[in-house]
Amino acid sequence: MPLLRPMPFAALVALIVGSAATALRADEPQAATPVPAASTPDAPSSGGLGCGVPVTSPPPPRIIYPQPNLRHATPRYEATFAVSPGDAALLRLLEKPLAEGGIPLLAESPLHELGTWLSKNYKARVLIDHRALEDAGLEEDVPLPMPSPMSGSLGAALKALLEQIDLAVIVEHETIVFTTKECADEQLIVGVYPLPTKVDIQGAQGLIDTMQSIIAAETWDTVGGQGAVRSVLETNELVISQTLEVHLELMAYMRVAFDTDLVREPNDAPDRVPTRVHRLRDPSIAAEIDANLMTLCNTALGKAGDPDAKVSLIANDRVIVQSASRPFQVYAAEMIRALDGFDGGIPNSGHNRGVSAFCWVAREVYGADDPRWLFFRQWMLRDAPAWLRITYLAHGEDFAAWLHDRPVAKAALRPLMEAAIKCR
Repeated sequence: MPLLRPMPFAALVALIVGSAATALRADEPQAATPVPAASTPDAPSSGGLGCGVPVTSPPPPRIIYPQPNLRHATPRYEATFAVSPGDAALLRLLEKPLAEGGIPLLAESPLHELGTWLSKNYKARVLIDHRALEDAGLEEDVPLPMPSPMSGSLGAALKALLEQIDLAVIVEHETIVFTTKECADEQLIVGVYPLPTKVDIQGAQGLIDTMQSIIAAETWDTVGGQGAVRSVLETNELVISQTLEVHLELMAYMRVAFDTDLVREPNDAPDRVPTRVHRLRDPSIAAEIDANLMTLCNTALGKAGDPDAKVSLIANDRVIVQSASRPFQVYAAEMIRALDGFDGGIPNSGHNRGVSAFCWVAREVYGADDPRWLFFRQWMLRDAPAWLRITYLAHGEDFAAWLHDRPVAKAALRPLMEAAIKCR
């Protein structure tokens, strides 16, 4: 007897979701949906899923027109932190390279000598959190390990030195404080990180996924930690709440991930001209952008502008920007995004049926504290067939409500979701 062809995962989930939604609405009149003669689960017609489940057409995508921000157009990548001006100055100090010679302390030097050296060489106020050290059973002049760091940023060097004795650095009240790792982990700072390159909703989520998987992965709220990150596409920004230690790692990552060719190095050829290509969503505005982008950017940037920049069109839907100036390239990218807009996903309705809520069933199956629901949402947004996303959008919220008090149904659905996650 020949084996039956296995039903694709996507079609099976669609059948479960659609059948449950149909059962929930059994008391409502159902319009008959004709099934095409040559319909398969993988290639449904526009009128249905090929299994008798009607398809609800999604609302049109929400187009976002984010305003350009001069604060983003800096010579190198910068974030803004929600702290006092004095604390912000100390955060910038910690990002500076170590002075030549590193931290010249002898082995077993007491902790207070590190504070004295830091205060003398960097003109900063430094304190030791005596109470935190006492509560942790550490002496106030705990000996420092060796060797001392000789290169890198000041913040990275202090981290490398202090973490060997379970201490950390925080900044508060315009003071650099040496405290325990436990106390440092409780102090969160909110930072606003620009997105200086062209990004859509999937691109922003991809950057967030990368951050949360490679930088202090155990500290994010997706796995039970305190750190959090949210994208604000209308302002071209990520808002991140994290510890000082993690922010320093994030800043280092963002500076090597974005626009490295726009930061001029001493050995760079003077005539090199970095190029950016921006594909337009709406080609009808191409000629206007070509004619006005240079003037708009240079007028806004003033002395930070680039009169030698070049803007041109290719194939009437790609804008080519050539400039060695990071401020010009960043502002040009944000200006193009503001004029052209980009697809921000499906808008929320009164039932909260938006892309940001594409997780009803997965959250119900796994629980809000299990990060696997995020992996399933990512699969649904990026890899699932379009017809399945439409079905999920139409019926997922009702199906999740139906699942709420049905543990057996959840257990049956979980292996199917695991299969999707493993295929990512």
